[in-house]
Amino acid sequence: MTMICGSAMGPILDQSLLLGNLEFTVSTLVEATGLTYKTVKSCLSRLEKMKPGPWVTPTRKLGNAQAYKFNVENHMSSFVKWATEYQMSRLNSESDDKC
Repeated sequence: MTMICGSAMGPILDQSLLLGNLEFTVSTLVEATGLTYKTVKSCLSRLEKMKPGPWVTPTRKLGNAQAYKFNVENHMSSFVKWATEYQMSRLNSESDDKC
């Protein structure tokens, strides 16, 4: 996803592939992506507002931390499927070029 989306949104969408419907916090994404807390928070805010959407939903509070989950089945599934197929086709064409 990072290659397709670029910017800070790419690594966060990469995590959607790994996390699926599991709950996560902003701190979890900060550690996994290497982005700053402020950047992750901003990206999550944009994903909450995406149409059709939201692509991410706040779930519950874990102490002081807000938990979220990606809506991969409902709103992201077609995008994730397309991105995966696109990435695989690029990898296959690159390997064909090397032969």
